[in-house]
Amino acid sequence: MNKLNYVLILSLVIFSCSSRKDIEKFNKTLGEENVETLDCLVKSFESNYLKIVYPEKGLDDAYESFLNSVLENKVDYDKVYSRLEDSKKMFEKSRLKYEIYRVVDSVWIIDSLDSWGRVTLKMRYKFIDSIDQYNYSYDKIDLNVQGKSLDSIIYMYRNTVGSNYHGKYLKAIEKISNGSSFFRNLNEIIEATGASDYLLTSDLMIRHNVDFDDYFIKRLVLTEIIY
Repeated sequence: MNKLNYVLILSLVIFSCSSRKDIEKFNKTLGEENVETLDCLVKSFESNYLKIVYPEKGLDDAYESFLNSVLENKVDYDKVYSRLEDSKKMFEKSRLKYEIYRVVDSVWIIDSLDSWGRVTLKMRYKFIDSIDQYNYSYDKIDLNVQGKSLDSIIYMYRNTVGSNYHGKYLKAIEKISNGSSFFRNLNEIIEATGASDYLLTSDLMIRHNVDFDDYFIKRLVLTEIIY
């Protein structure tokens, strides 16, 4: 075996071991139940959406085509979710949802409509905390509701989400340390804002020419862009 081939093989072995270690750390932090949920979401997206919408493409190219459509505002998410109906229902009932998000499950009007057409809403967020238990937090917001019914305002804010800073998901993302510029940029955004944006994540993936066969990239498409 010549020296060049030896170096290439050694590099592949080192990269493979590093990748396995990152996957093990990510999965251990996220937890078995959440890992199984995320695995099911990935399989469903590939089988029930990508392979059907992009039948002429391999999976890697299908992922890339999907993200380009996201950036071009050509994705009809109602049609996406209609193909992923069962997995979306599973996600909605899963613990993973509350590891990723704080979810508004109750909305109240606590101050009546004033002369300026404003009301104060109180919202209760449900999430899983750092000791792995369901917990709640509260927030208030003042709104101008002129021309809108109070019922429509409550409906609009019900089930909205915010980032769960205490959950296992963000902690698991921090465990990804494969050294790529994409993950460095993504972690910088999350550290600065506590969240990422689906358009920004899509753009980062395309600009960094990520490997869509990568274990983490596939899962980030689901958690950051689909759900």
